[in-house]
Amino acid sequence: MALVLHPDTLVTGPDIGWLGDLARAPWATRAAQFAVNTTWAVVNVLVVRPLASLYLHGPLMLGCWGGLDAGSICSHMSPHTTAGFWDRNEESMRECHHMIESHFFGWLVLARTICYFMLLGKIVLAVTRYVRDRLMPPAAPRGPVEVHVVPLKQ
Repeated sequence: MALVLHPDTLVTGPDIGWLGDLARAPWATRAAQFAVNTTWAVVNVLVVRPLASLYLHGPLMLGCWGGLDAGSICSHMSPHTTAGFWDRNEESMRECHHMIESHFFGWLVLARTICYFMLLGKIVLAVTRYVRDRLMPPAAPRGPVEVHVVPLKQ
């Protein structure tokens, strides 16, 4: 059985069950639902799927699995088992896939956290530059100072 991180389980958007039945909802609610779904679909395609591909097929030294099959990955995650243990029946393979997805979600949390703080740093830098450039008076030039000596009358 080939290992596939199921796209529906990779990214789940926020719980918006409070929006109620969209068929009877006003257009603004449907538009909000569409915006949320579209945003999560874009995040899934542009961020999560490439990270899942990197996670499954990237180099081992980066914490990825180097294209190993699911049974081998699970035997590495639980060292007291072999790849054959995970490959022997459908139930153990489902558990193996669940272990891999759980491990991937932990990896994804790390990636999201790094991206969050990078974005936060960019925002703080942009606001700081805006305040410095727009709201503060320009500083006096700091070039060499010319001194003119005027002789005293005698």
